[in-house]
Amino acid sequence: MLSGRDKGRTGEVFEVHPAADRALVRGINMVRRHQKQTGAQEGGIISKESSIHLSNLAYVGRTANRRASDFKIHADGKKAALPRAREQRSMAETAYVPRLRAEYDKTIRSQLTEKFGYANVMQVPRLDKVCSTWALAKPSTTARRRRRRLPICR
Repeated sequence: MLSGRDKGRTGEVFEVHPAADRALVRGINMVRRHQKQTGAQEGGIISKESSIHLSNLAYVGRTANRRASDFKIHADGKKAALPRAREQRSMAETAYVPRLRAEYDKTIRSQLTEKFGYANVMQVPRLDKVCSTWALAKPSTTARRRRRRLPICR
């Protein structure tokens, strides 16, 4: 489990509902239900598994143990587990960068600095927004259609 009250626990997936993107995992996300007595089943309060969204599950695999490289052997021969190093990335590194902004940062900004002799990076103009007016390529017949096709830049 990746989130919720059973975060970090593992179990066997015994039923999957692909249409609803949910699964049942043995011993995880247990709920208590009041069940009425029937001819086939006994009544009372029963515990059963509730479904979990697939985005909250992760595949563990057969070897859920640590890898051999995650241990350190001391001089006395004892093994000690090393803390796993997690790769830390800032949002700026993982966020999507539009192609035009990347081109501006890579080439155009340096050309502007050379051409106008800016002493500081903060003096170079920023690229805030690019708006494409694609409605001009295909003129509309009515004013209503024209209003609908024009992009809104704010």
